[in-house]
Amino acid sequence: MLLLANNKIILRSISEKDLDGLFSLYANEEVMRFFGRMAAKNKQEVLKRIFRT
Repeated sequence: MLLLANNKIILRSISEKDLDGLFSLYANEEVMRFFGRMAAKNKQEVLKRIFRT
């Protein structure tokens, strides 16, 4: 796991623990129009996009 931190922010690698939150974003058509991509239909699709499997 990659971790980068200072006294105000912590950045870490995305993991499967983040799936529920990421799905709520990737499945939202309003959010995804800014990415220029179609909204995800299921969590498996989000996993594929993130981890490119």
